[in-house]
Amino acid sequence: MSDIFSGKGLNLQYNTDIGNRSPQGIGNVSISELNTFPKLTIQSEVNTFDTYNSGYSSKLLSDLIIQPFDISVNYLPDDSSHMFLDSMAESGTKFQVTAQYKLENTEQEIVYSMVNGYITSTSTSGGKDSVLTKSYTFTPEDVIARVQAADALLPIYQGDYGVGANTTDVPQYQPTVPTGNSFIKVPSTQAGNPAGADMMGVGLVDGTSVAEFAMTKTGTLSLYAKNATTAWTRIYTATQMDARYVPLTRTINGHVLSSDVVLDSTDTGSLSISNNLSDLADAEIARTNLDVYSKEEVDSVVQDLATSINELEGTVEANDSAINNRVEELTSTVEANDTAISSRVDDLESTVHDNKTTTDTSISTLESTVKDNKTITDTRISTLEDNDTVIHSRIDNLVSTVGNNDTAINIRVDNLESTITTNNNAALKKSSNLSDVANVATSRTNLGLGTAAVQNIGVSGATIPLLSTNNTWSGTQTFTSNITGNITGTASNITGTVAIANGGTGATTAVQARANLGVMPFIRSTLTATDNLNDLTDTGFYFCAASGSATPENNYPTQVAGSVVVMMNAANNPMGCTQLFYPFNSNDVYTRRKLYTSSVAFTWTAWSKTLFVGDYGVGTANGLRPNSSASGFYGDSDGSTLWAPINGVGFQSSYADNRIGQSWIDPSGRMHSRFLQNNNPQTPRTTAEWNAVAYTNLLNTFTGVNNFKGDLQIEGNITSSAAYPLKLVSSNPTLAFIETDSDDSTYLWVADGGNLRLNRDTTGGVNILNYTRSNNTLAFGAANNSFTNAVGVGGTFYTNGVSTMNNQVQITQNGEALRLVAPTGQASYIMSYTSNSGSAADRRWYMGNGGGDNTVVLTNSRVNNTMYLYDNGTVMLSARSNSTGSGTIQNLTLNNNGTITGPQGTIQQTASDIRLKSDIEPAKEGALKRINAIGCVEFTWDADERRDRGFIAQQLAEVDDLYTFRVDGCDYLNYSSTALFSDTFGAIQELTAIKDTQAELIESQTNSIDELQTTVQNQQVQIDELKALVQSLLDNK
Repeated sequence: MSDIFSGKGLNLQYNTDIGNRSPQGIGNVSISELNTFPKLTIQSEVNTFDTYNSGYSSKLLSDLIIQPFDISVNYLPDDSSHMFLDSMAESGTKFQVTAQYKLENTEQEIVYSMVNGYITSTSTSGGKDSVLTKSYTFTPEDVIARVQAADALLPIYQGDYGVGANTTDVPQYQPTVPTGNSFIKVPSTQAGNPAGADMMGVGLVDGTSVAEFAMTKTGTLSLYAKNATTAWTRIYTATQMDARYVPLTRTINGHVLSSDVVLDSTDTGSLSISNNLSDLADAEIARTNLDVYSKEEVDSVVQDLATSINELEGTVEANDSAINNRVEELTSTVEANDTAISSRVDDLESTVHDNKTTTDTSISTLESTVKDNKTITDTRISTLEDNDTVIHSRIDNLVSTVGNNDTAINIRVDNLESTITTNNNAALKKSSNLSDVANVATSRTNLGLGTAAVQNIGVSGATIPLLSTNNTWSGTQTFTSNITGNITGTASNITGTVAIANGGTGATTAVQARANLGVMPFIRSTLTATDNLNDLTDTGFYFCAASGSATPENNYPTQVAGSVVVMMNAANNPMGCTQLFYPFNSNDVYTRRKLYTSSVAFTWTAWSKTLFVGDYGVGTANGLRPNSSASGFYGDSDGSTLWAPINGVGFQSSYADNRIGQSWIDPSGRMHSRFLQNNNPQTPRTTAEWNAVAYTNLLNTFTGVNNFKGDLQIEGNITSSAAYPLKLVSSNPTLAFIETDSDDSTYLWVADGGNLRLNRDTTGGVNILNYTRSNNTLAFGAANNSFTNAVGVGGTFYTNGVSTMNNQVQITQNGEALRLVAPTGQASYIMSYTSNSGSAADRRWYMGNGGGDNTVVLTNSRVNNTMYLYDNGTVMLSARSNSTGSGTIQNLTLNNNGTITGPQGTIQQTASDIRLKSDIEPAKEGALKRINAIGCVEFTWDADERRDRGFIAQQLAEVDDLYTFRVDGCDYLNYSSTALFSDTFGAIQELTAIKDTQAELIESQTNSIDELQTTVQNQQVQIDELKALVQSLLDNK
């Protein structure tokens, strides 16, 4: 029955990585609560073709058909695997399903099928008397693996392939050739180590191809790499390359190395060939260096030489005759000497002939002596051969004698047997070994032998039991030789131990045997509801088959059935141990320790979960929704999320179950955040609102739509202009002024229906001021209290019908406004008094002109604060520093040149229209130098003791006279922000030009580097080819 599957072993898993090909892939997650065995059907269409020249039809396989199948579960809305299936059904995302089956004959083999596809439909069913089930129709698109078997992958432990190795506690992985991707150590003693010192690195394996990368672990940093076809090759660092190669920034006689260098004779200090040495710096020095003469000097010497030759020719002719005479004399002398020499030669030849004769005689004598010695040697050899013959003859005679004696002995024995036979016919022959007795049984009886004489026997105590029957061994049995065959029986009464070397355990108990053999016990009965994991301290394998028994009271990390591994560490106490728990329905691993802080005091540590890729969203592109307060990475893309602010991704962190901080990034890049004080991370956004971070760009400028629902505090200025006004945009734009020091008094400017009004407290509160756009009227208080005409002579002035003019004032006159008429050069004012006395002490404020000039003045008489409207267009606000009217005057002037001057100088520059300027010319050069000369300082404003950072105008004036200016009537030195901004832009332009020049240089150098790299690569190829050629020559030598 080994080929029959059992449905109880099914494990259906999903994986978002559709490129996965492993049934134990790291991203595989089990689908819980399956209630139906999924049916995977794969069919191939068969096409039939008639063959014209055959009586048979041809059948060929055609298209592959993969039938959809249902994933049916007992639906749990908060189950993570069911939530995943829901999200896949909603998004239509392609994912992978793996069905793992278990064969009954082995647990070391995985039988599985694997497909990629989509969830195309879902259905839900259930009732009051039945379990709620949900079915997901999975439509496969790709068949990754039909039903096939694969060996189960082994887990990796610390130290395997060098993972977590540190030499001290965990040995390093030191392979000659790595067998898998690994962290390796290349010891200094390993053959082929190029550094001669220990190296650390990684090994990369792809089939039979192995690549390695390593570096020296101490001393000078050296990097090496090799692949399947090359030896270790050194990789130089930037510092090492700087010491070995010429940098591209180096120049040769001003020629940079970033492009081709063309050297002329000036660069090399050489002479041009075409100039024929005419470009020598000093011909005379050159001749001296070459040790030659000039043409003039040679011509002079030649002339002198010719004269000397002519003189010598005469002398030679005269000497020639004398020489001839001398030659004739020498010839005569030579002939006489020749005769004497010939005579001496004849004597020498005779002497040599005599010596040769003597030598020949000596040689003949030597040859004779050698011949005599050879004769003597041959004689001795002959004598030895004769002796050998004698020895062999003696040996043959001895053998013959022994043979004759043997024959004589045999004859005597035969005669003896014959004599015995003759004398006693009942005698036994020696050579028959008692086989010729008349009766064997009678002979045994006569010898006193019992039944043991015909049985295989052994000795037990004082008796000899029959080994073919049952025996009781009462004494100690000692076997000095091997026991062969089978020994069966009951070993309950056997004492003693069998050594491990002899195939035993060396122990008398199971615990001691496991300790001796170094094995862990495997508990084959399940843990029950009465078994507490705190009681499992003995090393071994345990399992809990029922989730109901895996309770928190029994100290399980999760209420799921699974396996428990206990490993002793014996730190401070033999009971110290480490526990591992493996849930049956997932790849999770939990770890805890029984920690002895002393020999008696201990504590169980909390369970720790081993994280894998995909846990809490780590290392996966599939953002899951958070289902607990655990920290992690999450996402939502269903298009109609109710908990997140919008589709996007984010993360959360917590320090308690009900204290969760969440951050979110939407598709536009905007950041959102919120803090939950409950344990539901998917709290609806309508219950716990998200806060959005304002849109800003890299220059910290607001972009897009930003909603500020909280308080917005601005300590600096809000700058606007006609081109970029400050806008309040809505169906009813409202600007509120709330006084926090006056019972939160509120005033609101409201734009409504095209009109503008000022209300008190609320938008529907007391109406203070109304402007009607349609008829361009301004009303105070009630809508009918409006100014529509000037008030002049004959007009009517109403004060709510009361002549004392208190409370309300109405001014009406068709086509007229409030008109004050005064003779030229006289003052004209509107004043407010607390009584009709006309006394300045009772005056609150007045407005008018100052008489002879055309200045308009508005004064608060109680504190002596005044606004002046000068006839040249300048406006000045003059305020006292206290409420008594006697404080220091602080002036704020709106100058007619567009500047605003305050107590501390000019604070604003106005428009930059060309029509406001004259004498326009390009800015002088050196903006970057001027900007770099400016020093920034930190200081405290005297007026409000506020700490600030900025410039000192006097220092700016030393840098450039356009940086500062003075306003008429103000002694303070102001700085020109326009000039500063202009130089800032100029400096940026100069830096941009420098950057562009550097970019061109970098590009040129990069091209040269690329060319050099290409050259180096080509040279490396040639080196590799030469290496291969040299290796081939060495192999074939």
